[in-house]
Amino acid sequence: MIVLRDIIIKDNGRTVLYDYTVSKELSKYFRANDSYFASYDIDVSSVPKSILCIPFMSNFLPIAWFLGVEIKCKEIDKIFYESAFLIKKEFQKMYPKHMLGGDLQVESIIENSGANSGKKAMLFSGGVDAVSVYVRHAASNLALFSIWGADIELNDKLRWSDLVNYNDSQKYLAHNPKYYIKSNLRDFYTSKLDLDLDLGWWGYVQHGMALLGVTAPLAYILGIETLYIASSHTKETQLSWGSNPTTDELLKWTNTKIVHECYDLTRVEKVKTITDFSINNKIPLGLRVCYSERRDSLNCSVCEKCIRTIMAIVLCGDDPNKYGFRVDSSFYVLVKKLLKTGIKKPSHVLYWKDLQVKAKQSNNVFVFENPNLEMEEIKWFLEFDLKVTKQGETAKGIARFKAGLINKYPNIFKFYMNIRLKFVK
Repeated sequence: MIVLRDIIIKDNGRTVLYDYTVSKELSKYFRANDSYFASYDIDVSSVPKSILCIPFMSNFLPIAWFLGVEIKCKEIDKIFYESAFLIKKEFQKMYPKHMLGGDLQVESIIENSGANSGKKAMLFSGGVDAVSVYVRHAASNLALFSIWGADIELNDKLRWSDLVNYNDSQKYLAHNPKYYIKSNLRDFYTSKLDLDLDLGWWGYVQHGMALLGVTAPLAYILGIETLYIASSHTKETQLSWGSNPTTDELLKWTNTKIVHECYDLTRVEKVKTITDFSINNKIPLGLRVCYSERRDSLNCSVCEKCIRTIMAIVLCGDDPNKYGFRVDSSFYVLVKKLLKTGIKKPSHVLYWKDLQVKAKQSNNVFVFENPNLEMEEIKWFLEFDLKVTKQGETAKGIARFKAGLINKYPNIFKFYMNIRLKFVK
C-alpha cells in the first residue's frame, strides 16, 4: 500500500513536500532518501491540497496500478479523480500483458472551481516537438512551463542553466511569460521498478502524466484553462507510449484541460512549420534538440538526433546554421557513416524513412556549397535501404542489464554520473 500522509509547504510557499509511506514489500521500489517533491518559482501555498496532491498522484498512481497495490490520500480534486480511472483503462488497453489493479482510496473528493480565463500554457523544452506547438499558437501569448528533473537531471546545473539562458535569449520568446518547475520525477523510485515491470517505465508509462501533473499547482494559480503538451509521435507510428493523445487528453483537473498537440504532423512537417515561421517572421530561431554532454553550443551537430534534424531543415530548404547547428557540406559524411553503421531504434527508422519521402518531394533543398555534389548525396540517401541494426534489436536486453547494475550498485552509479557531468565535454 502507498499512503500520502501529508502535504508540506516550504521555502516561502515555493516547495511542496509529500510525506508518504509504502508497505514493506514495496520499499525496494522507492528511494528512502529521495522523498518526492515539486518546487515552483511562485508561491503555491494558497492552492487547495486537493490540487497540491496531483503532482504526487500523477507519479504514484501508475506505479500503484502496474504493481496492483492500493493508494490512499486524504483529499483529491473531483475532476482529476474521475479522469484517473479513465486513464487506467487506457493503459490497460495499451499493455494487456500487465493486469492493472490498485484501488484509489480517498477520504474527501473535492469539487474545485476556477474562473474561465481563456489562458493557455505549454510544456516547453526548445526542441522540435515543443517549438512546433509554439509556432502553431504563437498568437496566444502562451505561458511556457519548463521542468527540471525530466530530460535534464537534477544534478546537471550546467544543462539546466543552458535551458534557462535559451528561454531568456531567444527573440521569438521575448514576450512569453516563463515559469520553472523542479521535481525529482525520475529519482524517487529505484531501477527495480523498471526491471520488474520490464516496460521502460519513464518513456512507456510515466512521463505523460508526470510532466502534466506536476504543473497542476502552477496552472491553478495562473488560471490556465488549456495546457499543451507536444506529441513525440504521430498517428502513423501507432506506438504504445506514456504520452499520447488519449491518455494525455483524459487528464484533467478543476477547469484545466490538456491538448496533445501536433499529433497530426510528422517530424519533418514539424520542422517545416518551424522554418516557415522563422522565414515569414524574419526572426532567428534556435532549436535545442540535443542533450549531449560534449556539445559546447545549442547542439552537438553530430549525434543521430542532430543529424536527423539537420537533414530535415536542409530538405525544407533552409540553412541549419540558423537553427543552432554548426554544419557544412561535410555533414553528408556523417549521414553516410550513421546510416551505414545502422539505426538502433525502430521509431528512428520511421523518422528517417519520412525524411526519404520528403527528399523525393522536395524541390527546394538547401545547398551548402556545391549543388551537383550535394544532390548526389541526396540521391544516395534516397536509395539507401533503411533498417534496424542487430544492435537495435538487442538494445532492450542491454537496457535491462544496465538497469540491473544500477539497481545493484546505486551509489557507484551516482558517483559515476557526477564525475561524468564534471569532466566529460
